[in-house]
Amino acid sequence: MKYKYLFGPVASRRLGLSLGIDLVPYKVCDLDCLYCESGKTTVKTTERIPYFPREEIIKELDDFFSSNPLVDFLTFSGAGEPLLNTDFHEISAYLNQYYPFFNTALITNGTLFYLPEVRKEVEFIDIVLPSLDSATQATFEKLNRPHPNLHLNQIVDGLIQLRKEFEGYIWLEIFIVEGINDTESELEAFRTILEKIRPDKIQLNSLDRPGTDKSIKTASFGRLEEIKSFFQPWETEIISRKYKTGHPKFKTSHAEELILETLKRRPCTENDLFVMTALSKEMLTNILEKLTRENKIISSVVGTNTFYEINQIS
Repeated sequence: MKYKYLFGPVASRRLGLSLGIDLVPYKVCDLDCLYCESGKTTVKTTERIPYFPREEIIKELDDFFSSNPLVDFLTFSGAGEPLLNTDFHEISAYLNQYYPFFNTALITNGTLFYLPEVRKEVEFIDIVLPSLDSATQATFEKLNRPHPNLHLNQIVDGLIQLRKEFEGYIWLEIFIVEGINDTESELEAFRTILEKIRPDKIQLNSLDRPGTDKSIKTASFGRLEEIKSFFQPWETEIISRKYKTGHPKFKTSHAEELILETLKRRPCTENDLFVMTALSKEMLTNILEKLTRENKIISSVVGTNTFYEINQIS
């Protein structure tokens, strides 16, 4: 069965082998972040609707589970904001009822937790991974380019309330962009906010895939280490590019399709794809060269890494 709403499992830096569940169309989001690896937001909205037929998503999930897959997490993520889909609660409840032995995670920009109903909807999730990249409104507007309906104060208040109500883990991601949100005043403002949110873990991230704005700078590992120390005593980690071994169930005949479906959602290095497909290095290189010759994918260099992505004009 070819999946429309599921992707992977993919190698995730934070969650191991993760099956992605995509609940909104490509780049439907309420932010348009400078660093977004999925590209520029095409539909910037705060409207919550059932973007896809719930029954079709559940059908794909049942088909996937019928093969007794070995994955670490079922992750609501994708190339947009998952909580914009009003069927989120029903789908996560279905997973909790019929597949309770799988861990669940939600990767979200965290903008909608000011709504009480949204905080209620994540009750069946094991780990919520919200982002908070800005501690002041000015930085929020510059870095995250939000929908006009969104304001930083309400987002922070929503995360504070989530901490009070949510029984699972909260791993807060802060995406550091050099010269924008790593100033002394911004970091001091972050400390004040973190004292109120009290996340279980802080995860510092920086650009390692092509972003929307090609001019933004990657924070050095040394700078991230300094920020990590600054945020003590909170448990803080720098997200590293360490992956688990590949998934043994992927067949070579399906690898090309899997690679294309994955690259539609995010750029990947050859190592990312190697871990995800469990193909030999030679076989994977041949497939990437073939897809490049066919103009289906293109490559770009970020730092010391070469990333592959879908050729949008092919």
